[in-house]
Amino acid sequence: MTSEHARRSCVSFAEVAETPSEPEKMIMKKLMLQGAAAAIIGVAALAGTATTASAYVVCNRAGDCWHTSERYNYRPHFGVVVHDDNWRWRDRDHDRRHYRWREHDGRGYWRNGIWLSF
Repeated sequence: MTSEHARRSCVSFAEVAETPSEPEKMIMKKLMLQGAAAAIIGVAALAGTATTASAYVVCNRAGDCWHTSERYNYRPHFGVVVHDDNWRWRDRDHDRRHYRWREHDGRGYWRNGIWLSF
């Protein structure tokens, strides 16, 4: 194919291509908006399912708090309270400085600054 022939083919294609009509533009715009909305809904649903893992915050009387993935049945004499994962201490709590994070892996609880496994 010569360069002249290729140039004519491109010109011929450009001449044949038509600009979409207004109704066609509206249909394409509507389809693009629906596709974008579907993508946003899909991402939101995926994000919602990704954050549904159960977790809890456990605090003892001394204010040591830690996260746990299971809700253990702590004995009453352990002196701990189990909260949902969205629990936070607030400024209006009796003494916000009373609480502190002390993370630890495994089953157990903090007592007098020592992690006791069970």
